[in-house]
Amino acid sequence: DITLENYGSPIEIVDIGTPTSQYDISTMQASIDGVALTDIRTSEFIDVGVEIHLGGYAIPTGGTSTLHLEFAIPDLVFSDTTNKENVSLQITPTWFDAGSVSGTGSIEIRITLPEGIQPEEVLYQDVEFTDKGTENGLTVAIWRFEDVAITKAYRVGVSFPRRVMTNVVETS
Repeated sequence: DITLENYGSPIEIVDIGTPTSQYDISTMQASIDGVALTDIRTSEFIDVGVEIHLGGYAIPTGGTSTLHLEFAIPDLVFSDTTNKENVSLQITPTWFDAGSVSGTGSIEIRITLPEGIQPEEVLYQDVEFTDKGTENGLTVAIWRFEDVAITKAYRVGVSFPRRVMTNVVETS
């Protein structure tokens, strides 16, 4: 979810970077303020990502809206090179060109772990968790970055037991 406060021209299209190009646009789900959006295309402006056309729900000057995008990308859980019993996942949320945004914002990154993983089994990579707990019976790792520029990457990662995974990319 990305909440956009518009201080410029109406926002008609939002480009979102993806971790790889191995996505299937036909399975992506997007909405603006809870209203489904169906016009999602390969981005014309970023190398790996999509553009979401807001259509009749463009964000007007002075307006605020929340864009939701959900999609799956295969092969992003890797063997953990520091512990053979674990696997790892790293993610970097999309960020924006400095010419497109101003000021600072808040970023919250949440990784929901597979069923069967307990909070004490989840380890962070590089950047310590802000919080870790359970929601709806699943373990969630959370990072919060307050008053930060959304013009740079904020990469976070987790390691967790391999036993819950059926597909792992093996690395050395």
